[in-house]
Amino acid sequence: MEVIDGVRSAGIDHAGELLRLDLGDRGALEHVHRVLAELGYAAQEVPDAEIAADLRWHRGSGVRELSWEEAQVIARRVVPPFGRRHRLRRSLAERLLDVVAAALYECFIGHPLAEASAAAALRDACSRAVEQAARALVGDELARELSDALWTEPG
Repeated sequence: MEVIDGVRSAGIDHAGELLRLDLGDRGALEHVHRVLAELGYAAQEVPDAEIAADLRWHRGSGVRELSWEEAQVIARRVVPPFGRRHRLRRSLAERLLDVVAAALYECFIGHPLAEASAAAALRDACSRAVEQAARALVGDELARELSDALWTEPG
């Protein structure tokens, strides 16, 4: 978010539910909303008075830790139903879970969002990374299906 013109700084709470922005230009808010929507997130303003005063905000290296957590959350949302649907052995499903989380994490930290169009590029890059990582475990067709499931499995 900090690479968007008008955003001076950004932080995220540990749960990954709240994004705190310091805007130098109030007009940047509309652009931020568009970028978040492209990434599949709904956004609304929350007055400071409604946010717990003891909430910790993460920036910089803390965001890498949150990226790892987010990668694991997505993998746990997608891989188990995929594994059940295809009757994967438990050991294979567990390995696939690890591989998907690692691929997503590397993608997240390796593709910073520089502009709104980067949201689609990030999604495409992460899809390719997951497909590539899963291919050795489940083959081309299932790897492609798993990659598609990242964006279609209910969360």
